[in-house]
Amino acid sequence: MKPKILFIISIYILLTWQGLSIVYGEDLLLDESHFDSNIPVVISATKLEQSLAETPAAVTVIDRAMITASGALEIADLLRLVPGFQVAKSTLDHAPAVTYHGQSDGFPRRMQVLIDGRSAVGAVFSNIDWDGLGVHIDDIERIEVVRGPNSPVYGANAFVAVINIITKQTFQDRGIFVQGVVGSQNTKNAMLRFADNVGSLEFRTTLRYEETNGFDNRNDEKRVRAVDFRGTQSLTAVDLIDVQLGYSEGPLGRGGDYLVLRGVAEKEVYRNYQGFRWDHTFSNSAESSLLISHDYRKENDTASIGLLSDLINVPVEAVATLFPGNEREVIYWGAYTYTAERYDLQWRYTSARGSKLRYVWGADWRLDRFKSPLLINRERYVDNNSVRTSLNLEYSLAEKWLLNGGVLIEYSDLYSTDVAPRLAVNYHINSHHTVRMSVTRAHRTPSLLEEFFNYALRFDDGTLIDQNHLSQGGLDSEKMTAYEIGYYGDWFSSRLTMEIRLFREEIRKEIEEVKNNDFPEPVSIAWPGSFERENTGETDINGIETQIQFRPEKQTLVSIQYSYAEAQVRSSINSTRLQNKFSATPRHTISALASYQFNSGIELSATYYSVSDMAWYGDGGNIDTYNRLDTRIAYNFGSSKLDYRFEFIAQNIGKDYREFRDDNVFESRYFARVSVQHN
Repeated sequence: MKPKILFIISIYILLTWQGLSIVYGEDLLLDESHFDSNIPVVISATKLEQSLAETPAAVTVIDRAMITASGALEIADLLRLVPGFQVAKSTLDHAPAVTYHGQSDGFPRRMQVLIDGRSAVGAVFSNIDWDGLGVHIDDIERIEVVRGPNSPVYGANAFVAVINIITKQTFQDRGIFVQGVVGSQNTKNAMLRFADNVGSLEFRTTLRYEETNGFDNRNDEKRVRAVDFRGTQSLTAVDLIDVQLGYSEGPLGRGGDYLVLRGVAEKEVYRNYQGFRWDHTFSNSAESSLLISHDYRKENDTASIGLLSDLINVPVEAVATLFPGNEREVIYWGAYTYTAERYDLQWRYTSARGSKLRYVWGADWRLDRFKSPLLINRERYVDNNSVRTSLNLEYSLAEKWLLNGGVLIEYSDLYSTDVAPRLAVNYHINSHHTVRMSVTRAHRTPSLLEEFFNYALRFDDGTLIDQNHLSQGGLDSEKMTAYEIGYYGDWFSSRLTMEIRLFREEIRKEIEEVKNNDFPEPVSIAWPGSFERENTGETDINGIETQIQFRPEKQTLVSIQYSYAEAQVRSSINSTRLQNKFSATPRHTISALASYQFNSGIELSATYYSVSDMAWYGDGGNIDTYNRLDTRIAYNFGSSKLDYRFEFIAQNIGKDYREFRDDNVFESRYFARVSVQHN
């Protein structure tokens, strides 16, 4: 049966079933008239404050209670609790790979990630370095995940999803907080946080040290030292300043198998970021904000890899016939040697609350720049200026009908102008049940690396030895049209909530890695020919997702997530992604979290994950279905001045599984975490 027919039938079944449950649900369930509705409010879907019943897209909220109960040690692991997300440790680098609906390699680059409004997307690969976000997992208040394209609000990188990490307010958890973690893989983490105020200045400073050896057979270790600062200052009754600063450094494993070309097992990494935000409230309660931010990253793994004759195992005299005068030259290599910067300037005006029409109007400017002698064969910066303007609005058509509309126009130096519109209609059947329909156009501009890729082995004078990757330039933006029908329902003052999303995503002009076996090169050390980038791919994904949360009381939490997705991929005949046995979009992604807090201070929680067969592109591979169970036991006690928490965390109880590729073996792991808060 054709995917479109399946999609239509699924929509019909959903609407029929939901219609019956809505009509008869009040008779089947306990009377809830004495409850007041308390639907969560989010800001990430349109940058307007909206309840989950008003948003034009599906939004998953991972709040503080879920973060604590999960026992996660890394922020990326929290996204396993989002329907349709896959998380794995890449072999390309030290950091996890996080993707939505698969279709990715070790550097997923189709999502926007924000930290208190500041973009954390890298300027080189357009991916997320989850070890370099500049936030500790215990500083997070909640994470809002917009599932589906959101380019009408955020532009190019909001292609498949938006992850908005919102940290605790600076006045929360005042005092000194200390945390330590020890366990498997030689994990040794430490964190010290100090939060206080000086007059009207509220501030939080966090010192972090993180160490782990990673997989046994993979150089993905890390030893990171970092400091992060956030301060808020009330200038007047209507003006607030928010400052974010951070710095981190340390040796990180640099991944990969081709160490004969990549030199060293570790790379030195330096990062710093600055963010300055000014919020102003007008007399009519409308608001404006101005955000200026800068992100700087420098990595260095350059090292000597010896003579060319040693690399290819031939006599020096044989090299002299191809490269006279260079036969005894020592070759230096370091693929991850680069310097990158991103500058952002964002302005927003948000209309006053309470009116029939609400809107947010914005304008952005961004500069991405980087240089790398090996990745792009340039000692000078390449850059891209981009400008965006957007308007997103919410209009109450009638008592039960809500219209969400938006459009973003984006222009850049390197690529053609892109327009991203969206139209959505929400129908509130009653105060507890809402049906949503939307259509969205989205785009993703190529990363600077995709546009300028020129990755080759050369002598110091520039003489080419072996060409690995080469971009011909002139790439176009990837395009997506997404159709969605959603349902949101809540019972018992949102103690029980259910969200369902049916979707069809049509991706066009996908940028693929295409093999050119005929590329002329003097020597082929890793592989013959060169890999190029072309807009030759197309993918259609149909599916359904659901999330159910049950919180009957403060001590109890149950959350269940499920995603079914079916992908059809069309590629160039020379595309490397055709080499995979499995689909790069897993049909089934499941996660569940259950937690209970006893009055004695003991907490018990368990988290289950399951991902069906899938393939990771590039350095990844075909991964069989895996199931994983994590458990956590915690004990809380304290006094008027000190609060203690002891936790024992077990990850993957039972059988080993593989992630990203077959030789990344995830065994059972055990950790102890101790936290002390001095009030």
